[in-house]
Amino acid sequence: MKKLMSATAVTKSKQGRSLLATERTIRDLKCSNHHIFGVGDDGLFIFSDDDGESWAVRRFPTKASIWSITTNSRGLVITHGEKVLYISTNSGKSWTPYYPFQFSNAPSIRSLCLYKNQLFIGTKIHPIYGGVWCFDLHDKSTILIKKVPKQMISSMITINNQLVVATGSCRSDVGRIEVCNMSQSIMEASWEQCFGYVNQSFLDLNESEGIIYATTTQNLMDLVPFLKFV
Repeated sequence: MKKLMSATAVTKSKQGRSLLATERTIRDLKCSNHHIFGVGDDGLFIFSDDDGESWAVRRFPTKASIWSITTNSRGLVITHGEKVLYISTNSGKSWTPYYPFQFSNAPSIRSLCLYKNQLFIGTKIHPIYGGVWCFDLHDKSTILIKKVPKQMISSMITINNQLVVATGSCRSDVGRIEVCNMSQSIMEASWEQCFGYVNQSFLDLNESEGIIYATTTQNLMDLVPFLKFV
């Protein structure tokens, strides 16, 4: 277990430097090539195209807290509002809004994760539609692949064809980390579970050298290694 300063988000640049957000208004950071993207409260969007040497600040047209942003090496960047996705194909220069849930009583978005042409969407707590959704970036279809009605999907990450999901709740439910193999049909994949302690929620997932680290509500200064993929 490693002690670090309190941080709301962490990522690693292409040069191998670790970047930590210590402002409570910043909720997530992601790197791709020399670009670094960050999101946070009241539609906050920050970005750097020179590995963090300089920064620009923008706002999305939402008052919601943006908890997650995801990107790939081809300039695709996706973030969210309460129930809307913001999609950029040019490294954040312009954005197109898209509503993935084309039905009433839609869940609110909490986390995002890219895998090939699929975008995994994790929701906040919702008794009917809460869980992990898969949004196909080609045909724009959305399907629920894992129903989780009593917990939020706080963070997701992919490594070696594995989807790793962290859950949590402000209630007494124990948080979980769950893993499924995406080399098989995502609708038929089985999930392996790792439970936290009583009243412990998992908040964020990060990967370093094949090891998945999870931050928890028990102690926000701890980075707890849970899984190793080789």
